[in-house]
Amino acid sequence: MQALGMIETRGFLAALEASDKMLKTADVHLLDKSYCGPLVTVTISGDVAAAKAAVDSATASILQIGRASCRERV
Repeated sequence: MQALGMIETRGFLAALEASDKMLKTADVHLLDKSYCGPLVTVTISGDVAAAKAAVDSATASILQIGRASCRERV
């Protein structure tokens, strides 16, 4: 079963960090990145467990670099 994972960050640096972490953590594919003002949404796809692991890992990584404003969806 395939799942979509999304993470929304403030700024490009946090989105880049999230994308890098998600793609290195699990077997997922980058689908899209979209900009809406200062917010950047990164969308990935993969099986349910991989998408969940990727989004969780990216969230933890972003919070470490000080971007406390981060929303996640799986």
